[in-house]
Amino acid sequence: MKNILISVFLIALVFIAGYFLINRDVNFPESETFDLVGVWQSDDDELFSREFMSNGTVIDRYITETLVETVGTWVYLNKEEIKEANLPETGNIDVIKIEFEDMSEPFFFSVVPQENGELSMAYLNGNGILNFKRGSVTPAPRLEIQVTSPEDGGLIESPLKLSGEARGTWFFEGDFPVVLTDWDGKIIAEGYVTAKGDWMTKDYVAFEGELEFETPEYGDTGTLIFQKDNPSDLPEHDAAFDMPVRFR
Repeated sequence: MKNILISVFLIALVFIAGYFLINRDVNFPESETFDLVGVWQSDDDELFSREFMSNGTVIDRYITETLVETVGTWVYLNKEEIKEANLPETGNIDVIKIEFEDMSEPFFFSVVPQENGELSMAYLNGNGILNFKRGSVTPAPRLEIQVTSPEDGGLIESPLKLSGEARGTWFFEGDFPVVLTDWDGKIIAEGYVTAKGDWMTKDYVAFEGELEFETPEYGDTGTLIFQKDNPSDLPEHDAAFDMPVRFR
């Protein structure tokens, strides 16, 4: 008899537990998606970054001598939405949809965080993989010319060694002019810097050169002026880069 009562008691407990499980709201844990919000700097192209905002805005930035921004929206997709978009099976990998304002078709990317804190995004309705790392500040537009020698505001003496890199569009026949002036703007030296490689490109090309000059009797400051070669003489193609120098 005692065993029968115990069995009935256990059965009753099972039914009561089942009743409460069925009739109460159960908060199952939601699937966690990777936190994309922030700026992501491309590992493959230092000029490209992608920023995801918490309000669903995405901004692609490409930075050269100017800043080009492409604005759109982004959202994570659930399993049904992935299926409806006819995308390949991704298992438990997160998928996002990006739609840009000036493009008719959306882009779909898988989101794969890496152990080193970086991120890979595979283009699901196209080809290619984008690799990113966290960024915090959008880099400033890169100048068309970068001078490594002399330093900005540095001391100089004759002969003056010149080096750096400039976009190929600054060269004509493999060189472009450079001028040195004194504190009053008087030219005290003129010459050219020469490309160290193929200059017929829009990419950066290393250059080097040398200027000989007599140190001015008055004033210890001057200006080094790198001038874009412009065989067309059209003013819209003119460009120059000035940097202060000090005479030793």
